[in-house]
Amino acid sequence: MFQDVYDWAGVPRTCDLRKAMYVDSKETPRQFTPASDIATEAEQIFDELDRRNQLRGLGASEFTNAAAGLFVQINNLHAFREGNGRVQRLFLKELARNAGHELAFEVVTRERMIAVSVAGLDGDVQGAERLFQEISDPRRVGALRKALKFLKDAHSVPWNDLYVATTTAGQRYAGVLVGTANEDYMMRVSEDPQEWIAIGDVCDLPEDRPLSGDEISITAKRF
Repeated sequence: MFQDVYDWAGVPRTCDLRKAMYVDSKETPRQFTPASDIATEAEQIFDELDRRNQLRGLGASEFTNAAAGLFVQINNLHAFREGNGRVQRLFLKELARNAGHELAFEVVTRERMIAVSVAGLDGDVQGAERLFQEISDPRRVGALRKALKFLKDAHSVPWNDLYVATTTAGQRYAGVLVGTANEDYMMRVSEDPQEWIAIGDVCDLPEDRPLSGDEISITAKRF
């Protein structure tokens, strides 16, 4: 992918990499796989992938959970000095297609990808599993694609720095309604540690339809 950009493209890094994160204004670095362990861990990851027949023959839910776990493993490996995220997404899209599934990474903002990646470094794969469920579901993908277009068209909105996700059926959300568009709505959810953008089905909204800017509290029914 980067063979015309870097002389070392495709060559495992020889330096250790850390991601600086801040919790309560204090830096708490997270370390990727040490350079000395990359070859061994990569062999284990991809040998296991071969044993699982490249994830072929799995149902939608089984595939997304397996792919999410693989994503976390590859991201924690972080085998290259540069371009890891782009290579991971390209690899997983092709892996999914060969297994009979589709993944729409283009509806994932940078902020959400960072959050999922950092959680994975801490051993938490739930965020990745939720993300993969969403980007493999045509209904959710369509809603996210529409929402991101709206945010991009509002040129003053730093859309890529927002955590944008669809709602989860049965969960309750409180915040401010941004607006509706056909069968979808967008709301700004107030949750610690920061606000995020939720996309849901308009059937979640009360019959007395709220207006943009209204504070609402709803329970998701569809997504």
